[in-house]
Amino acid sequence: MREPEHTPMGATSSSGSQPTLTDLALEQGGLGVWLWDIAADQVTVHPAILRLLDAEGSDRTRSMAEWMEYVHPDDRCPAAERWAEHLAGETPAYEAVFRAVCPDGPHRHLLVRGAVVERDASGHPRLAIGTCVDITRRVAAEESLRHSEMSLAMANEAAGLGHWRWHIPTHTVHWSPETFRLLGYAPGEVEPHEGAYRDCVCAQDLSAVEGELDRALAEPGYVYDVRQRVRSNGSERVVRSVGRVVERDAEGNPLLMVGTLQDITETAQALEELERSRHQLDLHNRIIRTFLTESGAALYAGVLDIVREMLDSPLGYFGYIDHEGSLVSESMTQDIWDRCQIPDKAVVFRRDCWGGIWGDSLLRKVTLVSNGPFHTPQGHLPLHCAIAVPIIYHGELVGQFVLANKPGGYGEYDRERLEGIADLVAPILKSRLEAERHEGEREQLHAQLQLRRRLEALGTLAGGIAHDFNNMLGAILGHAEMAAERLPEGSEEHDHLARVGAAAERAAQLVAKILAFSQQAEGEARPTRIEAVITETIELLKPAVPRHVHVSIQASGDLPAVLGDPSQLHQVILNLCTNALYAMREKGGMLRIGAETAHLTEADGERLGVPAPGEYVRMSVVDTGTGIPEKIRDQVFDPFFSSKPVGEGTGMGLSTAHGIVASHGGAIALESELGEGTSFHVYLPTTTERPIEEQVAREQAGSRPARILLVDDEASMVEVAQQLLSVLGYEVECFTDPARALDALGTDPAGFDIVLTDLTMPEISGMDVAEAAKGLNAGIHVVLMTGFSVSSYLNVSENPVVDGFLQKPFGKRKLAEMLAGLGQ
Repeated sequence: MREPEHTPMGATSSSGSQPTLTDLALEQGGLGVWLWDIAADQVTVHPAILRLLDAEGSDRTRSMAEWMEYVHPDDRCPAAERWAEHLAGETPAYEAVFRAVCPDGPHRHLLVRGAVVERDASGHPRLAIGTCVDITRRVAAEESLRHSEMSLAMANEAAGLGHWRWHIPTHTVHWSPETFRLLGYAPGEVEPHEGAYRDCVCAQDLSAVEGELDRALAEPGYVYDVRQRVRSNGSERVVRSVGRVVERDAEGNPLLMVGTLQDITETAQALEELERSRHQLDLHNRIIRTFLTESGAALYAGVLDIVREMLDSPLGYFGYIDHEGSLVSESMTQDIWDRCQIPDKAVVFRRDCWGGIWGDSLLRKVTLVSNGPFHTPQGHLPLHCAIAVPIIYHGELVGQFVLANKPGGYGEYDRERLEGIADLVAPILKSRLEAERHEGEREQLHAQLQLRRRLEALGTLAGGIAHDFNNMLGAILGHAEMAAERLPEGSEEHDHLARVGAAAERAAQLVAKILAFSQQAEGEARPTRIEAVITETIELLKPAVPRHVHVSIQASGDLPAVLGDPSQLHQVILNLCTNALYAMREKGGMLRIGAETAHLTEADGERLGVPAPGEYVRMSVVDTGTGIPEKIRDQVFDPFFSSKPVGEGTGMGLSTAHGIVASHGGAIALESELGEGTSFHVYLPTTTERPIEEQVAREQAGSRPARILLVDDEASMVEVAQQLLSVLGYEVECFTDPARALDALGTDPAGFDIVLTDLTMPEISGMDVAEAAKGLNAGIHVVLMTGFSVSSYLNVSENPVVDGFLQKPFGKRKLAEMLAGLGQ
């Protein structure tokens, strides 16, 4: 490499003690120079570069690879790639910024520039020269500036604040990123200009914006400050724009205007809501004053005037629901009466006459809005739009507002306002209606009290008769059952006794109805074989089956049990069969009663309305009768709905069956074709429990007979109960005198397992016997018998000394079930 004629890099003056002017200049500029002999791979650096690298005193001439060791590892590849590009002639000069690894201090950021200044005849680079500058402070300042700008942008975004700048002569506009966002654009999506901003402003606010802007341009010092609605990403926002002309020319013409744009949607909405609340409060106060100062028709007309004013509605009414459930609307606006040509204008509308938007609103208890068109009767006032709001207090319908013909129609805001008035009025209206009805209700309550007393007396009489009748039926049923068991099945005598037993059972059911009338007795759910209930029901139904109707039962004997009350399930089958027989009364046909298992999926459950999918027993009652018309199929389960002539049906049969099945967790499905017949499918959930009588048979096998102390003041009941208990395998000691029974128990308290005692006896009651028995033997079981309703003595049956309660009359099966359950 040729030595330059001037002083070499880093050389001192001839005296050897003073730095050259070049050194001083480089030192002041934070600049070092370097020279690279490419052919020899020797790089010589100025001493200033050694100081930048904290390498003072080390060799100033090294290979390029050695100098690259000072470059941060993450920056070496980019630096080397740029050198390769320049040496190949792809770039006019070399320039790179990288971090220098300094052993005694933090990393420095260096800017290295250079260029090849000499090449050989073949064009290969021979000599390169360049500079190295410490830019650490500049990098730190730039980083701080970026951080500040980022923090400012984040703060502006959080505050919904954007900036804008408008150079007026050149029509150049600058928007900050937040300004773009507030106007519904992504940064850079559109070219900012005055027209782009005006396009975002809602038309109704544009004139105000332009007026303020013209004034700010014309008047020096005037601050442009305007609120406007803008369309942003398909929604409407409220923004506040504040700006001022900050630069004018010598003639006062505006040159530069700057300002901010802030999202104040929430604030504007809050202020608007506050104003609405104030207005709403004023309306509420006016309505309350009307309720306090007016009465009768004037009250309803006064409230209606306020509501019509609120919703700018020329027509409407404010009505209430009277004690009969009819709508009373005497507050209809005068226009309706004066201009409506319908002759039979009414103010009272019975429920069965409710129709149109107002009737549908009342029936469904929902607000309905319609902005037309309306098909009104001839002579009716023309309606363009209407809103109907029911007035409901704690779920009870007490009145209604109906308004009509508001210019422009009714919207969601109208709905909210009128529903708010309805909520305000509901408790006040309910209170007033209650006060107006108070006197009449007092008289009704007095009449009801007299009726209740008569019914209570009748119920007491009926209960007493039923108690005595049940004792007699118990003897008839028990003796008939035992006598029939001693005769061969199929014999005439056996059949006679079976019919006696069936008649006694029907009489017992009649008594049960009497007890239900007097005390509302309830059934008891237990594992039950549905096929047995079907068979028993059909046997009872046979006398009522016409000769031209054939009855068949298709039920296997291996169906799972269902959990239910046999008497209630008997009622379901009886009602369905009675309905079927009525449908075939004229032409006859086939009545089929079947039962089978059915697995219901979730989809089946939703279709049928059963609580849960799973295993069910499906019982079907199918007839070939007249069928049910399609238009009434949805009503057949409604209470008091009947297609039969007056006097031939009460409309309670199918509704009762539906209610019983629903209470058992099941469902009824109807299939019918007019003229082809009807099928009712009853789904009842199964249970893995065995019926009590099956449990009795299993438990009694091989067990010792239990000893029973039987107490009843009716000798006939004692006789038949003793024989039934003996047949069931129990040892029985009987008493008609409870005092003697207690003496026997006191003599041998541990000698008895069960006390079976009548509840109602003279002098000593069944409860007295129960308490005494438990006092003598805490482990003994006590069962009370009565001919009254079980529900009449719930407080007795729940007494801890009572283990069971047996309703008279009872047969062997019912008795066995009760006694078998004592051990569980």
